[in-house]
Amino acid sequence: MIKIIKYLIVFLMVFGTFTLVTAEGNIDKKNTINKTTGTPQRLQININNISTWLYNDGTADVSGGQSGCEFPKGGNAYAVYQSGFVWGAKVNGQIRTGGSTFSTSLTPGRIGENGAAISPDAEESRMYRVRPDWETGNMKSEIDDGEGSEAEIRAQYQKDWNEWPGQYGAPYEDVDNNGSYDPAVDIPGIPGADQTVYFIANDLDAAQAALLYGSPPFGVELQVTVWGYKRTGALGNMIFKKYKFINKSANDFEEMYVSVWNDPDVGNAGDDFVGIDTTLSLMFAYNASTTDTDYGDSPPASGFDFFQGPIVDGEPGDTAIFDLKRVPGKKNLQATSFYYFINSDDVYSDPELGSYVEGTLEMWNLLNGLIGPTGNPFPIPASLGGGTTKFPLSGDPVNQTGFIDGITFPEGDRRCGMVAGPFTMAAGDTQEVVVAELAAGGKAGTGNLAAVELLKNYDLAAQDLFDKLFVVPAPPPPPIVEVTELDKKIVLNWGVDNDRVKETETNEREGYVFQGYNVYQLPSPSAQLEEATRLATYDIIDKGIAVKTITDKIVDPATGAEIEVVVQYGNDTGIKRQYVA
Repeated sequence: MIKIIKYLIVFLMVFGTFTLVTAEGNIDKKNTINKTTGTPQRLQININNISTWLYNDGTADVSGGQSGCEFPKGGNAYAVYQSGFVWGAKVNGQIRTGGSTFSTSLTPGRIGENGAAISPDAEESRMYRVRPDWETGNMKSEIDDGEGSEAEIRAQYQKDWNEWPGQYGAPYEDVDNNGSYDPAVDIPGIPGADQTVYFIANDLDAAQAALLYGSPPFGVELQVTVWGYKRTGALGNMIFKKYKFINKSANDFEEMYVSVWNDPDVGNAGDDFVGIDTTLSLMFAYNASTTDTDYGDSPPASGFDFFQGPIVDGEPGDTAIFDLKRVPGKKNLQATSFYYFINSDDVYSDPELGSYVEGTLEMWNLLNGLIGPTGNPFPIPASLGGGTTKFPLSGDPVNQTGFIDGITFPEGDRRCGMVAGPFTMAAGDTQEVVVAELAAGGKAGTGNLAAVELLKNYDLAAQDLFDKLFVVPAPPPPPIVEVTELDKKIVLNWGVDNDRVKETETNEREGYVFQGYNVYQLPSPSAQLEEATRLATYDIIDKGIAVKTITDKIVDPATGAEIEVVVQYGNDTGIKRQYVA
């Protein structure tokens, strides 16, 4: 198969003229990112079709007591209310839990060499966010999300680039291979990602730790990396999160479990269902009916995938992934259970915040695949044969088969979580978990169940990317476009810089090669590429076998099914670097 990168030049017709734009969301928000010393303490990741909030105490998605994960970006509708990362273990025989749900056991900042926490008000305890293209990239998403002026936003990106805490575990591309971060040479963030967020938190503050479920601290430092890709298709509808947690106490953590927790609220909170696909390790939420008060007749599905569980000893032929590297003789734990809550239900209820008995001990039951308040196994409905399971709601809602939500309880406000464990974490040990947060649908023509199928196909694409250790072929550098306005005519010329043209057209990355240019007309500044009209195609005259059509597997948004279609037509007429209209 010939792999092609099709570099697209996108133009917008406005009042009879063309203007070079990048299509992004257009929503006016009141939230701002504070730029004073020691801040920001919260910010958004918004490089693709998801725009959501992150906090340096481990909290995610929620904003001002409201759902904060906007999907699709610019639509003013939200697919997730709140999410977090939870763990539990026995410390000297005592059951403890920590992490973040509706409260958090964490305080911003790392644990210093002396074993004490760095002040959460210290400059280094802030959040960091970088983009490789911060100098020239389009900042429309950040501006629309209320982050300030373009100059302020670029200045913050520059500050974070220069002060990137590589010495404290923040990932970066070590271009000069010297083992230390140099902002003049190295590239901060996950290599190949279009936007990366990083922060560190700890649970040493006993009063803060008890606010979650009444447990004492563990002595954990949590390093969080969140990143995304500005792409069309599956990658444009998900973000990735890596939780690296370090046991900086003098105690071993025994029978330890980790969990991804979320309160989905797909649009209206009161009409949701949840479930899990055990073959994908994907937990998901979707609208119970075909319509939603926020999304209308196109409610999306949202989900979280456990890509990388904790690393444990394996067989000689096993291979695990840790720190985006393959480790022979080890294996990653897969999801071992799934739990869910129903708002206002006495049995399927949330653990109580601040309470050891009704908080920590109930969460411990859930981490062990049991119902929180009772400690009993999750029952399988009698109509499905009865028995018990650690994976309730693992049926197929698309085909309405198996144990699916709605059989036992009506639609409502749900919370859910996915667990991996147990394992032992000795004093000084480091573990990490990688998850994806993704959404699908939310557009006209995609129904509530088709969105679930679409989500699963997106998840398969994400799994493929993870299996390749997140090696993503970046597009070639954009050409420099010169715009000349004449009487009732406009000329677009992107052949003015010969060096940049050569760099664009000779680019080859991960087996993908340049093939040509497309020129599009968009109906509005906030329009997406699928709304555009293609005005021209200029493609190279191939030597040997002519490449006139390019096919790819895509996901049909109407059905959620994967199909192979022609995604590009050409004519082998040769490259042009000018368009006149």
